[in-house]
Amino acid sequence: MANIGAIESLLSGNLDLNKEIERDKRERKSKQVTKKAAPKKKILVKKKVPSSAKVKVVSEKSNLSSTAIKANLPTSDQQIVELPTDKVRPSKFANRSELSLQDANFVDLMERIKNHKQETPIKVRPSGDSYEIVYGHSRHRACQLLGIPVKAIVEAVTDKELVLLMFEENYARRDLSPFEEGLMYQHWLDQGVFDSQVEISKATGQAKGAISKRVSMTKLPVEIIEFIGDTRELKIKPSNDLLQKIGDKAMLTAVLDTIESYAHTNHTIEQKVSALLRTKTKKKAASKTLMAELKDINKVTYAACRIEKGAPIIRFRKGFDQDKVREIFEKIPGILE
Repeated sequence: MANIGAIESLLSGNLDLNKEIERDKRERKSKQVTKKAAPKKKILVKKKVPSSAKVKVVSEKSNLSSTAIKANLPTSDQQIVELPTDKVRPSKFANRSELSLQDANFVDLMERIKNHKQETPIKVRPSGDSYEIVYGHSRHRACQLLGIPVKAIVEAVTDKELVLLMFEENYARRDLSPFEEGLMYQHWLDQGVFDSQVEISKATGQAKGAISKRVSMTKLPVEIIEFIGDTRELKIKPSNDLLQKIGDKAMLTAVLDTIESYAHTNHTIEQKVSALLRTKTKKKAASKTLMAELKDINKVTYAACRIEKGAPIIRFRKGFDQDKVREIFEKIPGILE
């Protein structure tokens, strides 16, 4: 019986011990949960994104450079003001063809501004007692024709800053033709904004070869430019092929003859360029002796004197001033006497 009592006492003690152990485990587990829960609150606080960070994320997602973002989105210190359109003048670096301010896209822009007001401001810089457009020539012209003030952001910028802001805004819209781009780059060089095409390439991020090909398009003779009409439709490769073709004087004369034969026909620009590229010099030309050529200040031939079948023949370019032709012929007798 004593053994049984001892066993019962031992079991009873073990049960109490087990209860104590279980209670201790629960307490330790509770403390561990509390310790783990506390850091979670700190992590949530750290992950809270400030408004400035959100703005940065939006900027990083944009494909435009920081200059373009600045050009299109007013910053907190840039106030949008309404200006009388007669106090705002086009930039000396304007890069759009005048035809772009008359076409269907421009008419559509006018309708949108008329019905929904001007949603995007233009940018201008102070110029004496008026303002010069940095970008937004089409919007300014539309407001001018509608007889309403133009919304604008005023910012003092240098010539280089102006042309780059204008470039970024146009590049974002991708609405300049290769010929317009060529004129733009050449104008930058002529005005001394950049010293070389290499500098333009570095500033704009455009390939040097792409810039060179576009600038070359603008070297086409004025007769060809007038014959084409809307140069916005000119493509890069055909233009450069044509420029290379007329490097030969005989071929240039033949091309000018082709232009004369197409003067009163109705063809697309593509058909006109193709016709000029197909031009060949006449075989008879080899038997004609070129005596002299008269050229204008652009070194474009406006008259040529050749011996044809033993007789001197003077040919004037089509469209040449008839009064000047008569003046030249009136002087010939005096020269021959």
